[in-house]
Amino acid sequence: MTEKNDKKEPETKEPMSFAEGIGRMLAMMMLLLRALAIGVICYFIYRFIEPLLH
Repeated sequence: MTEKNDKKEPETKEPMSFAEGIGRMLAMMMLLLRALAIGVICYFIYRFIEPLLH
């Protein structure tokens, strides 16, 4: 049995609206900031906790 998609998907040729572009850009910036924050936290844990263990 093959299922067919009854919904017509919007064409990808349509230009992205300005709001969608801004939303996507903000989402990417939030992901990058989250990764940067995790990196900074790990650095400070390594920098200040690691000498206490020796």
